[in-house]
Amino acid sequence: MKVKPLILASALLVIGAVGLYAFQATTVTISPAMPSTVYVNSTTTVTITAQIADPLVIPSGVNLIQIDPVTGSPTVVGSMSPNSQTFTITIQPATPVPALFSYQVSAAFKGVLRRSLSLPITVAVAPAGIILPPDPGPAGMATLAGIDTTGTGVRDDVARWIAVNFYNSAKTRAGATQYAQALQALIAGPRDAKTQLLNVETEMKAVDCLTYIDYTVYGGIVPSSQDTYAKVLTQQLNTAQRAQAYYAIDQQLSGSFFGDAPGGQLGSECNFNPATLPN
Repeated sequence: MKVKPLILASALLVIGAVGLYAFQATTVTISPAMPSTVYVNSTTTVTITAQIADPLVIPSGVNLIQIDPVTGSPTVVGSMSPNSQTFTITIQPATPVPALFSYQVSAAFKGVLRRSLSLPITVAVAPAGIILPPDPGPAGMATLAGIDTTGTGVRDDVARWIAVNFYNSAKTRAGATQYAQALQALIAGPRDAKTQLLNVETEMKAVDCLTYIDYTVYGGIVPSSQDTYAKVLTQQLNTAQRAQAYYAIDQQLSGSFFGDAPGGQLGSECNFNPATLPN
């Protein structure tokens, strides 16, 4: 048997995943967009609403911002209209290809230099005919397990991300789903050593499967920017609580032994048959 350590994200990856969400102000409460899914080549009006109870809020200083998925830099979309403690704005996100837009509300308060940010919500521009679970919004970040309305073992926010980001590869979607299921069981499941060993073994199989699929899709060496398992891991560990749980398990099982794929055939570790999928 070969020692096969847990696949760990780098420190920068984890900071990027959780740093934005660990220190948000609680005075700005954003609700999931209505609707939270629109479709390519269509124009749909989306309403975004926030609640701000603090009387020191500056009504003209509440903005909706869009977060760049690569750099994390914000762009002001527009000013939100006030109605007592409720602020609203309508947008029409439209792209010719699937995309996942992330939004936050930024609010200014009297006597406070630093603006307050809400937690993020998403609006998915999905391929035609694809049904996605609704964006859970901040409620999906409140617990370790999050929200899984489909009962597939994948959080709704992760399922939405997988469907949109890998829309052009059924193999990659299937492999990413397998890995997300393994990670969810690992960080949100029972913590006894026996169960965790089994969960880590399942995770290792999912990593092998994704490695095989990446090599198949890219026809050889996979660019680090296209490393699918690292991307899925970042999405899965999107709160400090989830990142801490993952690393606690790594410490608990440090030095454990895990086997390789039979005969080095990484594709055999997939819980589906990649050959039956079209791309």
